[in-house]
Amino acid sequence: MRINNKRFERNRISRLVLFVSFAFMLLFFNLLIVSAEDGVYISQPNKEGLLRPVLFPFVNGEINIPADKYSTVYLEKSADGKDGKNPIGIMKGVKLKKDGNNILIEFQEGGSLSRSNLDTSVDPEFLHLDYDNIKAGGKLVVDSKSELVSADFETTKPGNYYLNGFIYEVPAGTKMELAGEIVNLKLNQGGGFTYYSVKEPDKKKTYEHIKNGGEFRIDKKGELIKAKFEVNAETDLSLKGYKYKLAKDSKVDFDNSNVGIIVPDGTILSAPEKIAGETADLNLVFSFSTESGKGINLPSGDIIENKDGKTVVNYKDGFYISDKKYLLKTSDGKEDLLISTNGKSTYLYFQGNSIDETKSYVYVGSDKIVSSSPAGSGEGASLFLIPGNRLGIRTTTDNTIAVESKNGKAIVEKPVGDNVPAIKLSGESIVTLDKRSFYGQGSDLYFDPKKVLAGDFNNGKYSASAKVSFVGDNGNNLKNFDIYSNDKDQYAAASDKDLKSPFKYFKTGGGFYVSSSLTFNQLSYDAQKFYDSLDAKRQQEIAGFANNGEKAGSADLQMLIKKLIDEEIKIRQNPVKASFRMYVPGSGGSGTIIGVDKEGYPIAITAGHIATRAGTSATLQFSDGSKLSGTVIGGEYNQNERDYCIIRVNTKIPGIAYVPVASADRDIKVGDTVMRIGTPNLGAFRYTSSVISTVGGSGRMLGTQDRIGGPIPGESGGGLFSNGRLVGIVSVTNYKGWGGYAPTSVIREALTRYGYGNLISSFVIFRNVLIR
Repeated sequence: MRINNKRFERNRISRLVLFVSFAFMLLFFNLLIVSAEDGVYISQPNKEGLLRPVLFPFVNGEINIPADKYSTVYLEKSADGKDGKNPIGIMKGVKLKKDGNNILIEFQEGGSLSRSNLDTSVDPEFLHLDYDNIKAGGKLVVDSKSELVSADFETTKPGNYYLNGFIYEVPAGTKMELAGEIVNLKLNQGGGFTYYSVKEPDKKKTYEHIKNGGEFRIDKKGELIKAKFEVNAETDLSLKGYKYKLAKDSKVDFDNSNVGIIVPDGTILSAPEKIAGETADLNLVFSFSTESGKGINLPSGDIIENKDGKTVVNYKDGFYISDKKYLLKTSDGKEDLLISTNGKSTYLYFQGNSIDETKSYVYVGSDKIVSSSPAGSGEGASLFLIPGNRLGIRTTTDNTIAVESKNGKAIVEKPVGDNVPAIKLSGESIVTLDKRSFYGQGSDLYFDPKKVLAGDFNNGKYSASAKVSFVGDNGNNLKNFDIYSNDKDQYAAASDKDLKSPFKYFKTGGGFYVSSSLTFNQLSYDAQKFYDSLDAKRQQEIAGFANNGEKAGSADLQMLIKKLIDEEIKIRQNPVKASFRMYVPGSGGSGTIIGVDKEGYPIAITAGHIATRAGTSATLQFSDGSKLSGTVIGGEYNQNERDYCIIRVNTKIPGIAYVPVASADRDIKVGDTVMRIGTPNLGAFRYTSSVISTVGGSGRMLGTQDRIGGPIPGESGGGLFSNGRLVGIVSVTNYKGWGGYAPTSVIREALTRYGYGNLISSFVIFRNVLIR
């Protein structure tokens, strides 16, 4: 058989071409399959330099995005192939891995991811969501729609991160997990964090001063559902519509509706407050104890101690205890008040509007003590005030005071202003002011020097300063007089109309004085007599010295006034509280409250390149979140040495924090340490310490060692502070390459020009009463 070699060769070539074509088609379809399931699109420049999406298949299940430049990554491309669709984000230094139908993004050292929030209904500030400063190995997982479905990473620097519809502002070392609809945070290096919904950025929740290892769980609604942490400074705890001020070193274990708080020994409890505008969880129970098992300091400042074991005080619509006997002590450990609950649970109330009249209770508040037993229930809790000083009632080491409720109430009230404490009795209740007893029966008040409340308490030499009234169920007096006693063991029955003068004293027929004023009672008889001989004007002048004091002399009262002034200066001259971020139409920055004008309106100063036109409206937001509106008074900006703007707040704010402008004798020098406060990018407040490097331009420009590096949005207008004074304003102008600041010489000149020269020096003015 002959073989046609040429025909055979042609057939062989045809079969080869067919095979190659088939292989090419298989490869083509494989590429299609890869593009749909096993790859991503990355923007790449074509020959014309235009960016086009290019398919990058997974190799061994991953794609490496190098760290030398950013790459824009998409899950799809448009029909015409010109644009990417369904973006994951702009990234560098990460690895992309297949995770079922999802894509896992694993961060390498220095890795970064910037995503876009496609929900245009929210503030444009949240359209760009950055994930950077993440420890190598951190992971994010997105689904086929590019939505973030899980996360597990640790931060290396402070930053803001978007999870589950909320922005979290967290410190370095924060472990963050998104699992299902729950966000878990663990503050490995401590600190604090803030979070808020992207749709309600003004409703922020903050947890501060957390020690290392604090853990938090937050649901998709932004509610904290579980937490376990310890704080290293006093801070507010907000939970389910309540706010509670935690003491330093407190430990919190919160789970659903139970809040266990271990407080340091000596911590004074306060009642959890309901937060205005929020729905409070009425099932929430706070339980307070100490790690040592010792007593707990109540809101009154005293210590309650369970005599039968560990002390636990609960709170739910009021503080309560469940055991039989508790001892109340003064803060220095002296026995002061013994509470017997008659074998029933006794509520310790600290909010008057929460008292339940159907329960036997003891109200131990900051302003009064109440022992109450409903009518028909017989004797209520007995309160024994042992030597010490409670609620302004003075007792000596030999004296005691006791009250007991019976079918009514026995109330001991703290003095109001300079008044003596009031003791109100109803029903058949009784009070013993050591040597004397007063009790009610029917509608009458009886005095019996022989009757004592408890025989196991010794009577002393003198009684206490007090006013005893007999009242009905509505609290109104049943008698037209009160019994006043003083610590000289003197008593007098007097009506309010008989009391006179600022010190409200009463002169008895026996020639001695009894007063509703503690200070007056503490004066000697000769001093009381001299006061009685003065005219009303002179008495008013002397009474001015007392001002809620309990000291018998102008020197002591002047020391008290000075202490209050020092506290006021400390509170008000505070750069942190006086600084603000500011918004004006089309711009924004930082600034400082520098004082109050003669009419009582706060005055602020910022940079002139932000605003100078008089009448421009401004919004000032402070570090606590509060906002004030203001109006630009005037300003100047000439890009050389003048860069300031003066703003007047539209409302009077009593006690507003401020920092006065440094006077000429407080001008700073090269080498001085200063602090700068600003809000970079109108975000969180940043506090930077630096050293003055230059004082140039004949004092017209300041420079610091830390370069601002060009104008940072939001930093402009922020204050430069030294020794409690404002010494400069952040400007856009650089001086010899250094960060530039408008100095105090320019600020002083501007304030003088606009009529605010009185704000340059810090003077605290108060009135002294002079008696000649």
